[in-house]
Amino acid sequence: MVAISTSLLDYAKDCLEQLQGDAIVVTGVDRFFQPLYGEQASPIQWLTGFDGSSATVLVTKTGVDLITDARYTAYAKDKVLPSVRVLDQQDTSLESLLAQTFPQQATIIFDPWRVSVALFNKLSQLLPHLEFVGASYDVFEKKTQPSLSPGNIYVLDKSDASVLRSCMKIRDSLADDEALFCGDCVSLSWLVGLRQQTPSYVPATNMYGLLSKTSFFLWCDLSCVSDDVRAYVSPWASLLPIDDFEATFTSIMDMSSLVYVPEKTPYEVWRLVIQDKRPTRSIANPITPLQIIKTETELAHLKQVQQKEGVAFSRLFFDIDKAMSAAEPLTEWDIVSRLEEIRQEQRSYKGPSFPTIASTGVNGAFVHYHPKQDQAAPLAPGQILLVDAGGHYWPGGTTDTTRTVALGDMHDPYISAAYTRVLKGMIAHTCAVFPEKTRGVHLEALARQFLWQEGLDYAHATGHGVGYFLNVHEPPTLSGRDDGIALKPGMTVTCEPGYYREGAFGMRLENMMAVVTAPLKGFLTFDVLTLVPFDYRLIDLRALTPAEMAWMNHYHDTVFDTISPLLGETSLQNWLQAKTSPLEILS
Repeated sequence: MVAISTSLLDYAKDCLEQLQGDAIVVTGVDRFFQPLYGEQASPIQWLTGFDGSSATVLVTKTGVDLITDARYTAYAKDKVLPSVRVLDQQDTSLESLLAQTFPQQATIIFDPWRVSVALFNKLSQLLPHLEFVGASYDVFEKKTQPSLSPGNIYVLDKSDASVLRSCMKIRDSLADDEALFCGDCVSLSWLVGLRQQTPSYVPATNMYGLLSKTSFFLWCDLSCVSDDVRAYVSPWASLLPIDDFEATFTSIMDMSSLVYVPEKTPYEVWRLVIQDKRPTRSIANPITPLQIIKTETELAHLKQVQQKEGVAFSRLFFDIDKAMSAAEPLTEWDIVSRLEEIRQEQRSYKGPSFPTIASTGVNGAFVHYHPKQDQAAPLAPGQILLVDAGGHYWPGGTTDTTRTVALGDMHDPYISAAYTRVLKGMIAHTCAVFPEKTRGVHLEALARQFLWQEGLDYAHATGHGVGYFLNVHEPPTLSGRDDGIALKPGMTVTCEPGYYREGAFGMRLENMMAVVTAPLKGFLTFDVLTLVPFDYRLIDLRALTPAEMAWMNHYHDTVFDTISPLLGETSLQNWLQAKTSPLEILS
């Protein structure tokens, strides 16, 4: 790995000389703005050794800087090549790094298909002394992406009528001479009811779209389109080859004004329009408000899928307890493999929605740690294990669940105290009753309050929206940063507080929830969808209030009543009964 990355780094520096540039900005996304995973997929991993989903790299003639967020900072420092400097984006933004590195005039190279209009405009406006030049070349290419066979694009159960209704709502916002470019393949996949089997963890169709009052064009890999997909699309859209995008897009846009979403439009698409001096207008993604509200049918499917996830997690934790009691050796990788093996037994399971996180000991302190088979840590009695996993099911949807469990008996009062504070925060956030128009930022402190009382905190968001058989991360965001999106009935979100002690351990708890109307008029609350027990061995029961115990008992009653009949084996049912036995509430 080091040899490969080093040679590519040298190649990137050679490119600087060939293109007469002073630096290269490398983003960790593909041409459809999807994060790149895996050793053979991400140019950032080739260059630095970092395999996370969120990073930007600046390559200069003298060094390499990697900027990532708080979820990955400690992990990146542990994984990158020695020559790479890791920076936290809260402290150092790309624009501030460029300003520090190049106080005088310089030429910055970027891939125009993997840098958005929003990023280009921000950098150009804040750093007018720098010249930003778009240039595609091999160092940015996903050289080893598997070829997709015909038929990989497929139709969900969305009807022509629902597609047309959604399109009509968007068309109402367009003038007669305007066309909306859809560069967000996740939102576009939702809009048209298409999905694709790809090497990534998001089953979105790799495509661009252009929607006007009277037409709808979709660019994709036509070798992946079956006759059924053509028949489904043909009444309301025209399919065009993605390889011919530039030529056909320019021709179609000849008499139109471009409407675009800056954060999801490649700079190159925007350039193709402005070079001909055609008018443009930027807007917020008009598909997002429609996409993030799930229908009653979708919510019903999600509840069914949560039962399958509940069975999978219960079987996994049963196997772990059994192995620990018998002193059988297990590693973090064994946990990843076993969970996938269990899920594969479900006919509707289509694959993980992100790389499974299974971490113990010091690895738990890396928020987004992914074990590798040859480097996985062994599970040791007396420690804790964090498992964060999600899946795609069809029919059904997308899931995201985290539990932290004890490995054998737990005798560490510090861990128990921290776990209990995380749990209390989750309960407080979950039980919130809040007025309509409330945003995630308004509720986030509920999950942190008990940690704050001891001067503790966590560096990631408390939650996020979850797509429907799509991206596991979608709006709204439940964090300290206000995304401006009000919580509404039909949204599916997570609550995932945690605590991480660097060099020691990490813990997180996560439930998926649906936003629902509360009994009080004009108010909302959450309905928990996840059906996985919490670990009593980690809870300091003396720290729970009667109301919190009552919530736990109600939740565990629901878990047992729903999951137990699906487990089949008596030993599994007995295990779950013990894990969900009611707490004695003391007045």
